[in-house]
Amino acid sequence: MQIGELARKTSCTVQTIRLYERSGLLKLPSRSAGNYRVYDSEALERLVFIRQCRALGISIKEIATLLHRKETPEESCNEVNQLIAKHLLKVQEKICELQRLQITLEQLSNECSGTSTIQTCGIFSKLEST
Repeated sequence: MQIGELARKTSCTVQTIRLYERSGLLKLPSRSAGNYRVYDSEALERLVFIRQCRALGISIKEIATLLHRKETPEESCNEVNQLIAKHLLKVQEKICELQRLQITLEQLSNECSGTSTIQTCGIFSKLEST
């Protein structure tokens, strides 16, 4: 299949596919007589895997590690488990940061009734204070 078809089948842009090729996540495809990229089912499966990882917020570097480990199916999956656990910890930390941000924004929102003027708006007063 050509790159456009691969993009449609994976809901991925052509530019993203090329990025994954440049980063080494996708192997460079063969070329047709007309010099078009030609992808096989292995490329489709690999791209689906990459897209699933990206949907989970896994970095390109981490995906490269996972793909490398996937090529050694007989070895221990401990490194994979550690990578996912580390990623989970980052997500949990980000959730805590976002919860603190939410509380701060709620407090800030409570400083304004929406009926005052900009000059007397409590939000501006809070943002300008130290």
